Amino acid sequence: MKIHLVTHTHWDREWYRTYEEFRIFLVDLLDNLLDHLQSNPGYQSFLLDGQVVLLEDYLHIRPEQANRLKKYIQSGRIIIGPLYTQPDEYIPSAESLVRNFLIGSLICEEYGQKMPIGYFPDSFGQASQIPQILNGFGIDKVVFWRGLCDKQLTKTEFIWESADGSKVTAVWMPFSYGNAYLMPADEKGIVKFTQKAIDVLGAMATTCNILFMRGWDHSGFSPEVNKIIQSIKREPTLKDHEITHSNLELLFDAIQNENPKLLTLKGEFREPKTMRIHAGIDSSRTDLKQLNRKCQTLLEKFIEPICAMNWILGIQYPKPMINQAWKYILQSQAHDSICGCCTDQVARSVRNRFISALEIEESLLRRATSDYAKYQATDQQDGIPIVVINPLPYKRTEIAKAEVVIPFEDFNLCDISGKDVPYQVISREKIQLGIDPSVEAMRVAAEEVKKDLLEEVGRRPDDPSIYYNNEDYVPLAPRAKGIEGQRVIFHLSVPQISACGNQVYFLRNGRKNTVKDIEKSIQTGKDFMENEFIRVDFHKNGLLDILDKKNNATYKNLHLFEDGGDAGDTYNYSPPVKEKIISSSNLKAKITNLDQGPLVGSFRVELNMNVPKGLSKDGQSRSKKSISLKIISTVSLSQGSKILNFHTKVQNRSDDHRVRVLFPSGITCDHSFAEEQFGIIKRPNKRKAESYWKKEKWTENPLPVYPMQTFVFVRNKNKGLAFINKDITEYEIIGKKESIIAGTLFRGIGAMGRPNLVIRPGRASGLEVETPDALLHGDLEFNYAIYPFSDNGGNVSFYANCFNTPLLTVQTNKHPGLSDNFDAQIGIKPTCLSCTCLKKAERENALILRVYNSSGNTVANGKLKLGKMFNHVELANLNEQTDSEKELVGMDGEWSLPQIKSNQILSLKLKINDDQTAV
Repeated sequence: MKIHLVTHTHWDREWYRTYEEFRIFLVDLLDNLLDHLQSNPGYQSFLLDGQVVLLEDYLHIRPEQANRLKKYIQSGRIIIGPLYTQPDEYIPSAESLVRNFLIGSLICEEYGQKMPIGYFPDSFGQASQIPQILNGFGIDKVVFWRGLCDKQLTKTEFIWESADGSKVTAVWMPFSYGNAYLMPADEKGIVKFTQKAIDVLGAMATTCNILFMRGWDHSGFSPEVNKIIQSIKREPTLKDHEITHSNLELLFDAIQNENPKLLTLKGEFREPKTMRIHAGIDSSRTDLKQLNRKCQTLLEKFIEPICAMNWILGIQYPKPMINQAWKYILQSQAHDSICGCCTDQVARSVRNRFISALEIEESLLRRATSDYAKYQATDQQDGIPIVVINPLPYKRTEIAKAEVVIPFEDFNLCDISGKDVPYQVISREKIQLGIDPSVEAMRVAAEEVKKDLLEEVGRRPDDPSIYYNNEDYVPLAPRAKGIEGQRVIFHLSVPQISACGNQVYFLRNGRKNTVKDIEKSIQTGKDFMENEFIRVDFHKNGLLDILDKKNNATYKNLHLFEDGGDAGDTYNYSPPVKEKIISSSNLKAKITNLDQGPLVGSFRVELNMNVPKGLSKDGQSRSKKSISLKIISTVSLSQGSKILNFHTKVQNRSDDHRVRVLFPSGITCDHSFAEEQFGIIKRPNKRKAESYWKKEKWTENPLPVYPMQTFVFVRNKNKGLAFINKDITEYEIIGKKESIIAGTLFRGIGAMGRPNLVIRPGRASGLEVETPDALLHGDLEFNYAIYPFSDNGGNVSFYANCFNTPLLTVQTNKHPGLSDNFDAQIGIKPTCLSCTCLKKAERENALILRVYNSSGNTVANGKLKLGKMFNHVELANLNEQTDSEKELVGMDGEWSLPQIKSNQILSLKLKINDDQTAV
C-alpha cells in the first residue's frame, strides 16, 4: 500500500467561537506555516481547507505577507481553492453554490493556482447536483466525508453521477477528514496506528493507495510530519508499504494510474449510519435562513437582471458592490453559520453580515430601477408615469403591486394608449410631500408649487438642474414644505408583459376609473373567494378547501397548524419522550374578508392556540403550563392566478417546540418531488432504516425530513399539489391514508447541543450551551403558496419562479426614452427552462444567462429570443468560459438551443453588437 499523508486544517470561521476569536488562531497558523515553509524546504504541502476566504481573513491583518503567501501558493506548497467558503450544500441557492466556486476561482486566478478537486470535508450530507456543478468548473474529482455508509458502498473510491449524467471520481473519507490526526506521537504508537489503518483502509480501497488526513478543526500544520514518515519507513513490518507527504491531486493521479473498476452511485447522500447528518438544521434559527433567502433572491432575481439590462443601455454595471454583497452572503453560508448550529453570539454576527448585504442590495435596487425607468419612454400620456419591470426572461400576465406618492386625492390609471387600466387600492396614507425623503423626485402640478418653496432651497423655477420634462410638471424640492399628498399602495392588472421587459402606466388626477365590469374578476362572499381557476372555501376552524376548476379536483382541510415539542438542539429535531401534539383543527377561527376584488380577494384568518410553555424540568415531556401561540394568516387570490398565496405571522413566546403548516393532498404516494439546486429530486416519504437504525447503532434516526429550495410537490396520475415558498427550507411528507405536505415554519430551541436525544443517542453535537436567541421569541413571518395542478409536474418551477420574483414597479418622471432600434429583449422558451441567473460576465463585456431543465423530459426545441442589440450567443460553463466551436446560430433574433436533459444546466454567453456601446 502507498499511504498518502495529507497535512491540512479544517477551518470553521465561526462556530462555538466567533469569527474574530478564530481569526487570531488563523493568523498564528499562517504566520508559523510561512516560517516553516521557508526553513523546511522538504515540507511538501499544506491544504488550506479548500476555501480562499481564509487568505482574505489573514491578509486583512497581515497585508505585508501577501507576496510571501503568493510565492508558496504558486509553488504548490500552500494549496488553495476551489471554493470561496466551505458551504452547506442544501440551504444555499443554486446560484450561491455557483458564485462560491466562481468567486473562489477568480481569487485563485490572482494567485496563479487552484486545486482542481471539489473538497467538502464536513458538509452535512452531499447534494445530488454537486458533480454537475463541479463539471461546470472543469473539475472531475471530489473528496468528502458525511452521507455515505456501507449500505451503499464498501469502497472508498467510486463514480458519482448527477441526474443529467455529469460524473466525478469521488474519494469518500469514511473516518472523517481527520483520520490520522489522533495518531500517537511516539514511534511505537505511530507504527501500531499505521498497521491498523492499513488493514482497515486497505480493505476498502480499490487500488493500492490509501489516504491519511493529518489535520482537524483549527489544527496546525503538523510540523512533525517528517518524524511520522521516518518512523514508518524504519519499521520492518511496514517495509512492503510506502508513505509520502502527499496531496489530494497526487492521490487521484495514483488512483487513476491503476485504472480501477469503480462502482457508480447516483443522487444525494444523507445516510447517518456512521456520521451525523443532523436532520433538523434546515429549520433551526429560521431568522437566519429567511435573511439568507431574501439576500439571495434580491441579487439573483432583481438586482443582477436589472443591472444587466441597464448595462446594455450604457449604465455602469456595479460589479464591485454586487460581489461584495455576494461575499457577505457566502461568508454566512458556511455550514455552522447558515445551519444555525452555533452560539448566539455567532448567530448575531451572521445576521449582521446579512444585514450588510441587504444594505448594499436595497440601495443598488433603488438605483437600478430608477436608472432603468429613465431610459423608457414615459411621455405618451398625461399624468405620473409608473414603469412595471419584469426581471424574468418569460412573458407574464400578472397582478402587480405599486406604491406611489401623488399630490392629488383621486386618480385614474391608463396605459400608453390612454386605455383605462383596472386597479384596486390597498391603502392610502396622507403625507407631507416635502418632508418625506423618499419622494424627493416627486413631481406636482406647476400651479401648486409656490415660488418661495423653490427659492427656499436655492432653486429658481427656470433652473435647468430641476430637469423639466414638460410645462405641466416640475419637481418638488426635497426640503419644500406645505404641500399635502398621499402615499397609495394598489394592485394593477399587467397583461402580457414581455420577457425582461416593461410596461408603462400613468396616474392621472381625477375620479377613479370608469371601468365597471372587469372580465373574470375575483368573486368573494362571506366565506369563499374564487377566480377562473380556483375556488376557496373557508371553514369555521380556519381550514380551507380548494377546488381546482380545470381538473374538477378538490383538496380538503388545508392550512392546518401543528405545534409539537422539540427536545433537540440547533442540530437535530427530536421529540420529547412523552410527546404532545397540538393542532388548530378544533379551534374556532376569526375569519375576516379583507379584499373583495376585483383584482385580488383576501381573507384574514386569526387563530389562538394554547401550547405548552416549554419542556418539563427533566426534558422528557412538554410542560403542563400553557401559553398563547397567536397565528394570523392573510390568504389571497389574484385574478388569473393558479396559486393561492399565504402570508402568516406567528407570535411565538413558547420554548422548545416545532411549528409546522400542513396541507393534506388527498393523494396517496410513496415519494415527494422537491426543488434542489438546479433540479428536482425524488425522495421517499418513508426511510427503511427507520425500522432498524437503533439495532444497528446508527448515529441518528434517518428521519424523512428534507431540505428544499422553493417548492415541493406530491402527485399521482390524476392530480398534484405543490407547496411553494419564499422563506421555508424544510418539509416532510406525513400521513397514512393520504400524503400530507408538512412545511416546517420554525423550531424554537434553547440549546446549541444536547446529549442523549430520542433520535440521536450519545454525546451532544457542538457545545452544551444555552441559546435563548434560537428560541425565536417574537413575531415571525412566512410567505408561501399552494398550487393544485393536473398535468405531470405542473410546471411548478415556473410558478415558483414567478412567486419569488414578482413584477417590480417604479414611479418615475416623463422622458422620451430610447429609439425603437435599441432593442435589448431577452426571452427563453419553454418556461420549464427555469432561469437562475441573468448577469454581466465577470471577465468580459457580455451577459450570462443560466437556466436548468425542470421538466422530467429532454427539451429538444428550446428557443432564445434576443433583441437587435445582440449578435453572438455561445455555450458557456459555470466558470463563464466558452469554446469557440460552441457558438449558437441565430436568425431574425431567435436562436435554437441544444437539447437539454432533465435537470441539466445550460449557461449562455450573450454578446452585444460591436457597433453598440455599453459601459
